[in-house]
Amino acid sequence: MTEFVGSVGRPLRIAIYLRISTDELHQPFSLEAQELKLRAYVTSQDNWELATPPFIDQASGATTDRPALRRALNATRAGRFDVLLVYRVDRLSRSIRGLSEILAGLDDIGVAFRSAIEPFDTATSAGRMMVQMLVVFAEFERATIIDRVLNGMERKAARGQWHRADPHHPPLIAPEVFDEAEQILIARGDDHTHRGGARSDYLLAGLIYCARCGKRYLGTSARGRRYTYRYYTCFTRQRYGTTTCPAERLPTDQVEHRVLDSLLATLSATDLIDEALGDAHDDTITQRAAYTEELATVEREMIKTEDAINRYLTAFENNTMPETVCAPRVETRSRRASELRDRRDELGLLIDEAPASIKPSPEHLNALRDRIAAVWVVPALPRDCHELAPLCTTRTVRNDVEWLRELGYGVRSRTGRAGGYRLGAGTAVLPLLLDDDEAVAVAVGLVTAASGSVTGIEETSLRALAKLERTLPARLRYRLDALREATVSAAGGGPTVDADTLTTLAAACRDHEQLRFDHRGRDGAEQRRRVEPHRLVHTGRRWYLLVFDLDRGDWRTFRTDRVTPRIPTGPRFVPRQPPEDVARHVVRGTASLAWTHPARIRFLAPAEVVAEHDRITPAAGLLSPVDERSCLFGTGTGSLRDLVTYLTGLDIAFEVLDPPELRVLLRELAARYAAAAAGP
Repeated sequence: MTEFVGSVGRPLRIAIYLRISTDELHQPFSLEAQELKLRAYVTSQDNWELATPPFIDQASGATTDRPALRRALNATRAGRFDVLLVYRVDRLSRSIRGLSEILAGLDDIGVAFRSAIEPFDTATSAGRMMVQMLVVFAEFERATIIDRVLNGMERKAARGQWHRADPHHPPLIAPEVFDEAEQILIARGDDHTHRGGARSDYLLAGLIYCARCGKRYLGTSARGRRYTYRYYTCFTRQRYGTTTCPAERLPTDQVEHRVLDSLLATLSATDLIDEALGDAHDDTITQRAAYTEELATVEREMIKTEDAINRYLTAFENNTMPETVCAPRVETRSRRASELRDRRDELGLLIDEAPASIKPSPEHLNALRDRIAAVWVVPALPRDCHELAPLCTTRTVRNDVEWLRELGYGVRSRTGRAGGYRLGAGTAVLPLLLDDDEAVAVAVGLVTAASGSVTGIEETSLRALAKLERTLPARLRYRLDALREATVSAAGGGPTVDADTLTTLAAACRDHEQLRFDHRGRDGAEQRRRVEPHRLVHTGRRWYLLVFDLDRGDWRTFRTDRVTPRIPTGPRFVPRQPPEDVARHVVRGTASLAWTHPARIRFLAPAEVVAEHDRITPAAGLLSPVDERSCLFGTGTGSLRDLVTYLTGLDIAFEVLDPPELRVLLRELAARYAAAAAGP
């Protein structure tokens, strides 16, 4: 444990914790006495001062789940004080396990623990043993008090006495009212067969089954700013989330309207009811007959089995069958007899509980239909704006529009006969409703942006990620933490581009506006360029801008980290058609800048076959067909030996057209390989 040693020149910061097990009314001086004695104790110590207001709990010491104790432990993690002081050890906890957990947590953080009336030093093994003994006695005392109180209450109840101080008082509830309430509690209690009598705001709760997981739908609600929205939600989705069962929530009013309307329509179709009741009547008679027939068969087989057992036993008594033969046969027949008796009892119960096949009369159906129609008087929900219009007044619409504007939604209005309201851009970024996969995708994107090739957005990305993580449920936060812990960024230390520069270039590409910028070349010299921007291309390490250079009349590619845009942008232009695929053009152009040895190769295979090779990429070179049996490949390298290794690794026949140095190198290597293959 941490010793009581303060920093030089700084007083030791103290926090006091108070607790009672009941309310202050029954212990009028307990909290006050504890606080006065603890404050006096702090004052008597040298270089001690109270750092926080007292942490006060009115709860049992058997558990550590107490509001003030949680706040005190959170304050320790925040470094608010150095010593946690209590009046007695049992004020902190009356459980050995609870006290051990608290002391271990304080020790890990570096916060000391002290009792005002129990002198012990938890920095020594003897002191820690004394603390454990005090808690053992406190736990024993608590258990003893509980046993005494319960025994006293039981004796009072047996004598018909009241548990409070005043044993005599007039009855609070009339006996007949109490008896009626007792019967209702029994009818709606643990017996599931009676639970249908309990009223609910959701008529179909427990009657609708999910088509995805088979569980029942429950009644749920969501409270908005002004209204409460009721739904029927699958039990699995409500308990475990949409990742386990993605079934949609069903609007309560619409579902109940449709079901009850269908029920009324079904009851109105008398021919359908007659047919269904007839089928049910026939099924009941058929099922009862099947049960009766099976019961007769079981009883006959039981008689045969009992007779067989008696014959075996008679043969054994007459010494005509040895025990080794008789015993297994009797055991087998006895098991069979037991199974038959169980099935006989089951069939008898099924026959007794079979519903009576009585067809309801037309008068009964009419009464049921009138009862449902009388109860269900809620008007049907509007299906479109024309049905909704009579239900909304001008004042209702104006109030809702003002409410949306207060939330930040940009609602535009227009007067006149053709006027109305229209949703536009708001004044602030509005909350987004994301599903699980979208939330994880946004979080992963922010993590990537914080360590990407765009400067100026690292801190912004981390702030946005912190806000998002606080709102993520535990199951999504666990997925994101696992991805972040298991992922290592292998991005090199290449040049980065400023976020403002990137957004300016992107806006010019989108709006088709001419752009002026200063470009810094490899030698560091800057040149002014006037271009028509086309696309931004990200190769993974760098950002490139593909433009049509107006001064040179050709397509050019620039690294964005060497570009400084000039504001404002120029006039609009009609976009030109690029010479080929944008990404292919940029990748090949940027790769060719590093070639010191350009080369032309003829592959002795069709272009479509060569293009399927995974090492023939736009960065490697340009592939163009010659005829049905060959194609040209324009490539290059910084080392001819590297190019030889690349070409021979393709496993495709080829001829070298340029440069001659490559052919000479291939002849030298071929002679060397041939000599090595000839052997000694």
